[in-house]
Amino acid sequence: MKDAVERYLTIHLAPAPERDSTWQRASRTTLAHLLMYGQAHGLTTWQDWRPMHIRAALQPLLIGRSVATQCKRLSQVRAFLTYLQADEELTGVMNPTAIRLPTRTKARPRGRPTGDVQKLLACSERDKQSIRDHLVCCLAYWTALRREEIARLRLGDIDLVDGLIYVRGKPNKEDYVGMAGSVREALHDYLTNSRPFYKWAKRSKYLFLSIQSYDGLTPTAVYQIITREAKRRGVEGIHPHALRHSYAQHAIQGGAAVQAVQVHVRHEWVNTTQGYYAPALPDSNTARQVTEKAVLDWQDRTAAHEAAKVVLHD
Repeated sequence: MKDAVERYLTIHLAPAPERDSTWQRASRTTLAHLLMYGQAHGLTTWQDWRPMHIRAALQPLLIGRSVATQCKRLSQVRAFLTYLQADEELTGVMNPTAIRLPTRTKARPRGRPTGDVQKLLACSERDKQSIRDHLVCCLAYWTALRREEIARLRLGDIDLVDGLIYVRGKPNKEDYVGMAGSVREALHDYLTNSRPFYKWAKRSKYLFLSIQSYDGLTPTAVYQIITREAKRRGVEGIHPHALRHSYAQHAIQGGAAVQAVQVHVRHEWVNTTQGYYAPALPDSNTARQVTEKAVLDWQDRTAAHEAAKVVLHD
């Protein structure tokens, strides 16, 4: 049993370059609890396991946890069982779908008021770190990038001429995102008056630099920059994903088509954008009619920018 777990973790879940290994580490913890439980209760093969054993083994990881955390832990076991059936070719292993996930109601994300965003994006300091941090905040809002996407940005990903940013998103998801004029200005300011003065400016391929390393910023550092800047300006509760939600809400409030916002925030399904940010509609048919009658071209990436500007500067 232990050998199968090690093969799964070290080979099947081996993190690809630049991919976060959080899932691998969490899976190791989850499967370690299964091994300990199996050893204590005489479960010597994976064919002996049943759903009740899984839940009993994971009790220390499930009790008192949120529904989302419980789903993640149980999904990790499901993924491992799927691996056993496919790669290990074990017969008699329980069906992964036999492990039922708790039902969770996903709350609609809430954006921040426009006044809070205006305070955050108002930058008067001219030292190299303040200029960098201002650009990080602008990207998190105007381009709706996630913190991991901001941290991975490289110099070669920026096209100031065409106003595009090449984004390495979730695994196997890459795309271009349009830039608002304010982002172009902040980028030009950073590339001229901030980045050249960092120690690693000539050696690093990354857009954002830190004092400690030429490997650029980490996603955690991006999170800390935005929360620190918000606190400095007297705005509480702002973090990178809150800015992403705020941008989408402000854009739709300003009159942007749902499809235009979907393209910009890079949602795979328009229903995700509709459900997250648009007002609740009576039924799916109504939602589809609204989408089909969108007055703005869904390919126009600047439509969402202009709509958000209307709300932000109103």
